[in-house]
Amino acid sequence: IGDARLDVASLITHRFAFDDAVDAYRALTGDATALGIVLTYDAQVDAPRPVRSVVVPTAASNGARPPGSARLGIIGAGVYTNNTLLPALRAIGADVELLVGGGGGPAATATRFGVGRLVGTPEELLADDRVDAVVIVTRHDSHAELVAAALDAGKDVFVEKPLAIDADGLDLVVAAYERRRNDARVPIVGIGFNRRFSPITTRMAAQLKGVPLPKFVTITVNAGAMPSDHWTQAPSVGGGRIIGEACHFIDLARYLTGSPITSTSSVELGGSGARDSAAITLRHEDGSVSSINYLANGAKRFPKESVTVFAGGRVLVNENFRTFRAYGGPRVRALRLLRQDKGHRQGLQAFVAAVRGDAPYPIPFSELVEVTASTLAAAHPG
Repeated sequence: IGDARLDVASLITHRFAFDDAVDAYRALTGDATALGIVLTYDAQVDAPRPVRSVVVPTAASNGARPPGSARLGIIGAGVYTNNTLLPALRAIGADVELLVGGGGGPAATATRFGVGRLVGTPEELLADDRVDAVVIVTRHDSHAELVAAALDAGKDVFVEKPLAIDADGLDLVVAAYERRRNDARVPIVGIGFNRRFSPITTRMAAQLKGVPLPKFVTITVNAGAMPSDHWTQAPSVGGGRIIGEACHFIDLARYLTGSPITSTSSVELGGSGARDSAAITLRHEDGSVSSINYLANGAKRFPKESVTVFAGGRVLVNENFRTFRAYGGPRVRALRLLRQDKGHRQGLQAFVAAVRGDAPYPIPFSELVEVTASTLAAAHPG
């Protein structure tokens, strides 16, 4: 390329200003000549832009919450919201009423996914009586404060993990929840612990239901390296990867054993600099033991996640949330999914159903607190 022997310029077929990103998506999906599409930015990309209002008209509210309503407002319009959250919500037919954000990016997201309105701040969303539940998809250090604010605003709330990155944040959430417990309607707090909702996990839990004996759960996470200056590694922003990501697997172990966590211990991998590799051991009330190895120093070609449960003469194996095999006990057919399914859609569906009043949310609030406290203990041993 440097010597101009390879022509890559001809791969660019379209150019759009960033504010016209919606037209770029239309070209991508509807123009057969589109190959490479470039979005161009103004010179001052960080300059504040006015909040753009929306596209899809919304009926005025009378302030009452209709029976069976589950109107959602989303705080956070980043990559996860665009690539995972909103596609999953659209797949389950959720009613997304509001999105917080200003500028071309959030406006394009609102248009693409049919979000009713765009507002500039979380405070505007929380004050809107047309929103029944808030979905929080922001950086980890804001989670606890936003969850507490949503509860105090009378909203149900779903937060991407973690619930909090420190004990003060967890106390803040618990206090807000306790303030709402005296209401006629106990608030619903959901969290992005999606792996317990995966079809593979559901199959494993069904096989363990009739096994009263203690279980040994071993989970290996080949998480891969993350730059030390990435925001998730900063203790005050992301909480570090053990808090931000390993919490998934502490919750999964809690679910598979079906028994409260009584103690948590961990040993970090020495000499790596970043504190993002650790062996975590959980002891459970019924005598079960869970061993979680969260590792950032492995090979990318090795499967990312594996879960094995030893219980009552049986061994159940989950390979990368795509394949399930069982050994011992009643004969159970192996399961192989066409594609990996970590349960994002099913977890959101359970939350929306709870907000509508169709079914209780399957993770009790006390269990969310228990798992978060265990995660904080794993991240700060001793």
